Amino acid sequence: MTSSPLLSVRHLVKRFSLRRGLLRRPCADLHAVDDVSFDVDAGTTWGLVGESGCGKTTLARCVLRLLEPTSGQVLFDGRNIGALGPTARSALARDMQVIFQDPYGSLNPRMTAAEIVAEGLVIHGLARSAAAQARRVGELLELVGLSAEHACRFPHEFSGGQRQRIGIARALATQPRLIVCDEPVSALDVSVQAQIVNLLQDLQEELGVAYVFVSHDLPIVRHVSHRVAVMYLGRIVESATTADLFSHPRHPYTQALLAALPSGEGGARRSPVVLEETPAAGAATNQGCSFFQRCPRAVTGLCDARLPPCRHVGPGHQVACHLA
Repeated sequence: MTSSPLLSVRHLVKRFSLRRGLLRRPCADLHAVDDVSFDVDAGTTWGLVGESGCGKTTLARCVLRLLEPTSGQVLFDGRNIGALGPTARSALARDMQVIFQDPYGSLNPRMTAAEIVAEGLVIHGLARSAAAQARRVGELLELVGLSAEHACRFPHEFSGGQRQRIGIARALATQPRLIVCDEPVSALDVSVQAQIVNLLQDLQEELGVAYVFVSHDLPIVRHVSHRVAVMYLGRIVESATTADLFSHPRHPYTQALLAALPSGEGGARRSPVVLEETPAAGAATNQGCSFFQRCPRAVTGLCDARLPPCRHVGPGHQVACHLA
């Protein structure tokens, strides 16, 4: 019997109203996230890739309720987050944490490492005394590869990689079951990226935490993820197990992304795919495929006229393409 997913997202939509003119009157809607659905199982990593501006971070923030979705549902352990009251949602925050992209901007420069890591402990009342809190902070710092002696230092006294370790320790303080990693290594040096990625994998193996791993770096996502989804202009155009997606990509956009990787990093060697100029963000409509303007295989009268349904093309492999 298959267990229920830890996180289920169903038909999630997030639109922003665009305004112009002196009076800032609404002129159009930006479709940042458009009818996105996916599941994340406990203890696994669900990778989300796509070019800048495709809606990855907006989707992640909607999952965490840092942004309120326009429509759709986010269910955590079977509970609809949107239907929870303030008290229940605050309690749920213990189980859902986030690691931000910028290790420089995500830490309060006026707080010590100990105060930053202890925020979750204080908010949720997880430390019964000051001594217990200090002891737990020391354990968390050592868990992420730092020392308890670092507790009294301020963020400017750490390197970029060390700051991200503090951010990871802060996320782990409440013993969450799911962590959203929003481009967690993109601001770090390449050598440090590998250390942080390996740390996240070790923590998952030790603690059983699940990750939603958002990135535009395909090799890193391939290394850490169990399943991968490809996003384009607010929509998920393909999703599959990591091995299946990298060895048998079906959507033209996924094929173009993998063909652009250096030889040896994208699975089988592929010929480069030339795409047309990138359309403006939010250019997708419900009249046709969002990739129609750039797709080298597009069929006029089909791809521009009908929105492709997301259909199964193999076990656990879904593609939103008329031609796949």
